[in-house]
Amino acid sequence: MKKLFMAMVIIGTFVLICLPAMAEGGVSLYDQENTSNDYYTPVNGKLSEYTNPSASTTNWKWQYGNEAWSGIYGSLPAGSFGWIYTTGTDGAIDVEADIEMFCSTTMQNHKIYFHIGNPYTANQGNKTAVVTSTLVSNNGQYVGIQFANPKVVNMTTGVITDAMVGTKDVMGNNVNSAFDAKILLDWGEGYQPPGTLGDYNEATNELFWLINGGLPGSYNLSWQIELLPDADQKDGNYGLDPVVVVSPAL
Repeated sequence: MKKLFMAMVIIGTFVLICLPAMAEGGVSLYDQENTSNDYYTPVNGKLSEYTNPSASTTNWKWQYGNEAWSGIYGSLPAGSFGWIYTTGTDGAIDVEADIEMFCSTTMQNHKIYFHIGNPYTANQGNKTAVVTSTLVSNNGQYVGIQFANPKVVNMTTGVITDAMVGTKDVMGNNVNSAFDAKILLDWGEGYQPPGTLGDYNEATNELFWLINGGLPGSYNLSWQIELLPDADQKDGNYGLDPVVVVSPAL
């Protein structure tokens, strides 16, 4: 008796980075101290004595200065009085604070494995996963998904055409097939489809959600990933590996 075995193995991976993801050559507010872009020159917070390599990402203070002044009180011309025979300089307290734009994220349960042994009985719960994450920032942020290759996305429903791309079947043969997936994001207002960041066209490498209208704060985020295979989806291994990114709402 022949037995027919159909297995569909789907692996999805979310990776979290910041956008832009480069650090080399970047400049923070602290890095601009004592340069032509120093916005408050009475205080120089970038002294040669301070060599902490993480100075831009940690909390600290630096105090320096040494002044002296003296004088005697006496009469001035025109019958007024004031300090005379003064030496030194008047002591001025200059206070500068650089508060960097900060963003921190976490992500849990973001390595997702779906196994569909019987696609005809698989329900929505079998094909849906939730990834939890947090976002903390003192500036409004867009949270987005970045694809290696452009995808066609329905911005109203969050459906990504051919999101899950076939690799191999159980015999090791190439799977020339793909199927849709839907990704929504909730930050406390229910699951939402993506919005846009800048110009948008249907084929895009990036999808973005503006969190709470661009207000800063601390948020609990929930990603809902739903597979949408065809009724007779070809057996095989399918994968999707979007990168989650953040970009400031400026």
